[in-house]
Amino acid sequence: MTWYAALTTGAGLGLVYFSGLWWSVRQLMCRPERRGRVFGSRIVRLVLAGFGFFALTRFGVEAVVVGLAGFWLARCHLLYRLGSLSHE
Repeated sequence: MTWYAALTTGAGLGLVYFSGLWWSVRQLMCRPERRGRVFGSRIVRLVLAGFGFFALTRFGVEAVVVGLAGFWLARCHLLYRLGSLSHE
């Protein structure tokens, strides 16, 4: 696996993980009585990220590190686009 594939995999996992978190928080703000969905969403996101990074371990430590960098870059991108770190 090349570093680009590992970076893309990590970024994809990050986009799914943090987009799911954003969606869960928005649902909780709209309907506070559905707290169980937030817990279920957390479990699903953690399992998905865990399996994704476990799959990267097959290709070595370098793939995991580059995947984590992609995960972090996706987080930064979403914070910039959706969160409070926008430079406006």
